[in-house]
Amino acid sequence: MESARFASSGTIGVLVADSNQMQCQLLVGALRRRPEFQVVSCAADMDVILPAIAEFPVDVILMNADHPKLGGRDMANVRRLHLAHPNIAKVLVLGESNRDSVVNAFRSGVKGLFCFADHPFRLLCKCIQSVHHGQVWANSQQLQFLLETITQVPALRMVNAGGLTILTPREEQVVALVADGFKFHIPRGYIYFAIVFSAMVELFNVLARRNRNKG
Repeated sequence: MESARFASSGTIGVLVADSNQMQCQLLVGALRRRPEFQVVSCAADMDVILPAIAEFPVDVILMNADHPKLGGRDMANVRRLHLAHPNIAKVLVLGESNRDSVVNAFRSGVKGLFCFADHPFRLLCKCIQSVHHGQVWANSQQLQFLLETITQVPALRMVNAGGLTILTPREEQVVALVADGFKFHIPRGYIYFAIVFSAMVELFNVLARRNRNKG
């Protein structure tokens, strides 16, 4: 782990977690030329990141999302880091972004996504300052991914004893709406209850027909 002395309380403490030594050195060198940052670096490994946070006053963590120990579909280590240190802003440096990586990143506690292929170093500095002040950093496409996810009808996944999905995606959405209706809307009147009950009966009929066809 490479460290630097934190000389001023007015600066932003930045931890760069990247196991690509050359890439890490270039990024750390560029950040240290900015007087508003105090920078330390370490490998992209949770066993190294957590002790580094305990030793230095870190405000923002820059993490290489392409590293298998930090990135990946589930981003379990990013969530683990967020649960351990929720007050530290986290920025993922991406090679490229897609819907799943964007949604999973923000679900895991990330405050910013940055891609050097799309933006210059100057904007990375602005990104660090923004997330440090409680803002979210994402481009318009990434925000669109998040909005589409939020506005989708929720689905409840139903599986059989073998773990196989037994409903279509649309049917799973109907199940979610039925469950939501039982939870919130039954007190409003018998008419809504009848609609919900009818939907449940229809779903069970669909499942029964499929079981007969398989038999």
